[in-house]
Amino acid sequence: MRRVQKDSSKIQKGTVKWFSNIRNYGFIESNSGQSYFFHRSDIIRQHGTRKAAAGNPCVFYPYPESGKPDRAVNVLIEVSSRVNGSAKYS
Repeated sequence: MRRVQKDSSKIQKGTVKWFSNIRNYGFIESNSGQSYFFHRSDIIRQHGTRKAAAGNPCVFYPYPESGKPDRAVNVLIEVSSRVNGSAKYS
C-alpha cells in the first residue's frame, strides 16, 4: 500500500463511481468532480476486509504519479449499516 504523509489538508472526500471485484480496481469521483483511480490494495482494511461498491462515500489522499492518471491512496470507505433504524458509519 502506498502511504502518503499525513497532512489533513490534503484529504479529499468523494464517492466510489465504479469498482470491479474481478479486476480489483475502480474509480472515485471527488466532491470537486475530479476522477481518481484506486486499487483494492489502496483501501484501508476495515472489519477484516477491503470492500468497495459504487455509491459508497469515501475519504482518501490524492497521489499524483507522472504520466499516469491521478491515484487515490489510503482510501477509507464509509460503509453504512442500519442500527436501531438510523444510519451508522463504520
